[in-house]
Parts: sequence; structure tokens; C-alpha cells
Amino acid sequence: GIVLFEMEPKGIIAWDILRERLRETVKGALLLKRVQSQNKALAKANEELQREISERKRVEKALRNSELQMRAILDANPIPLVIYKESTGLILYANEYFRKTFELDTEIISHCFIQDYFLDVTEVDSLHEKMRKHSRKGFLPHHEVCMKRVDGTVFWVVISPQTLMFNDELSIIAGFYDITDRKRLEKEILEISGREQQRLGQELHDGLGQILTGVSYMC
Repeated sequence: GIVLFEMEPKGIIAWDILRERLRETVKGALLLKRVQSQNKALAKANEELQREISERKRVEKALRNSELQMRAILDANPIPLVIYKESTGLILYANEYFRKTFELDTEIISHCFIQDYFLDVTEVDSLHEKMRKHSRKGFLPHHEVCMKRVDGTVFWVVISPQTLMFNDELSIIAGFYDITDRKRLEKEILEISGREQQRLGQELHDGLGQILTGVSYMC
């Protein structure tokens, strides 16, 4: 903008003061405009932040509900299930059937490690290595392994582990199926088979073998 004043020689100093005042006023107006612009930008940023906070709360609530639903499903599953950290083996979650099978106390389950329940601790690393090499990445079906309970009781299970993200950490969920009775029956069958083979061999040696030997001498 332009402002024009009539000026007399006597009023030069007064006009200089007026010019300075106008300059300061214009500077103040520009500064005020800048502050108002910054306030608008700040208000807009604050609105976006509030929206992000609301969205984050919504997502967190959905995740909590999802986790509760998953826990309800896992707890209702009649198969022992456990979720543990892939890196350390720390148990993050175990359903009721897992706790009963391994005779674990609910209060101390969060401080337990999955390798504590393998009869051979090296089986854990071997299991993870097989999972990485399996054709279906991150999943290993029907792997037989020997486990132990808190009291030291040994039993056989079929384990089917699967990798997943749990609480933003790479974890493994595994289901266990007790095959101790099947293993016992397999052992009994092998023992019976061995005894039968030994009996047949003895009969052949003492019966048919003797007859053939006699026949050969007679010939």
C-alpha cells in the first residue's frame, strides 16, 4: 500500500517520526500475520495428532479385543498349545490344557522357558532349524519329540510348530499331542516281533535243522 502526505519544511522531523511509526506498525502487522499463520499450522498439526491418537487408541482396542478372542479360542482348544519367543524360548502364553499336561502353575508360567520341558535341550534348536528348511516356511507338521513334566515324568508327543508375530516379537505357537500310549504299543509290538523271530529261529534250529542234519547223514 501507499500513503501520501502533504509536507512542509518545518515538519520534516515530525514526518520522520510518523514514517518510523508506520514502518513499525507494518512490521508488527506482518509479524502478527506470521504468528496467526503459525497458530493455524499448529492447530492443524494438533488436530492431526489428535486424529492419530484416536486412531492409535482404536487400533490398540481392536488388538486387545483380537488378543482376547485369540486367547478364548486357544483356551477352548482341547489340545495343549503354547506361544514362546523364537529367540529365547520364553513362554508368552500357554492354554489350560498345556498347563495341565506339563503340570505347570499359572503364576509361574510367565517365567518358564520351553526348552525346560524338552528331554533333550538340543531338540529345540534342531526343531527351529527344521522349520526354517521346511518347504512350507515357518511350519513343521507332526514332529515327534520326547518331553518331560515338572516332576520329571517323560512322555512322547507330536509337535506341530508355526512361526507368528506375538506382541511385535517373532514367536512360535506349538500344539502338542500325547503319543505315549502309541509309542508304548510300538515298543511292545517290536518286542513281540523280536521274541517271535527268536522263537521261530530256535524252532528251526532245534526241529527242522536237526531233521535236515539227520537226513544228510543218512544220505
